[in-house]
Formats: sequence, C-alpha cells, structure tokens
Amino acid sequence: MWIITKDFGEGGTIHSRVGRGNHSFGEKPDMASVETDARWKFRFRMLGGDGDLDFEGLSTSESFAPLDWAKWDEGCTRIDYKPVNGCHSWSQL
Repeated sequence: MWIITKDFGEGGTIHSRVGRGNHSFGEKPDMASVETDARWKFRFRMLGGDGDLDFEGLSTSESFAPLDWAKWDEGCTRIDYKPVNGCHSWSQL
C-alpha cells in the first residue's frame, strides 16, 4: 500500500498527484489522517532522470510499485526509502 503525499512536479496544485496510489483511503483522502495512520512504515521519495525531486509519499513496505506508476506519469527513474520513525537517511531501492 502506498500514497503520494507531496507533488513537486510542474503540475503544482492544478494537476497535483497528492492522494494517488494503491491505498484504501478513497479517491480524495484527508491527508492529515493519512499522515498519522500507523500502517505506514516507510517514507519514500522519487526523483526524475534529471535528479530533481518529483514526489514524496508513504508506504507499508519497500517496493518498486510507486516507481512503476511514476516512471510513466512523470519520468521518475529512482526511488529512495527511509523508515517513518527514527532519523535514518534515505536508501536507494
């Protein structure tokens, strides 16, 4: 399960992908509730081929599923993960 929580792409607020993902929060989730849900174990970020940050999100596991979506939507080529709790640095999957 995963969800996009921040969209840094050119779409901005007009075409924001915040809330997209494979999750059970409905079509227009309340992001405050999403952020505090205890099921999330990891934060992720996705970068494009130019190295720019395109998206951040939350996930229940480390997987390529968000990147599989984002490579077609925004041209993302890399996904990094870190645990939700703790002060760990990002690790590329």
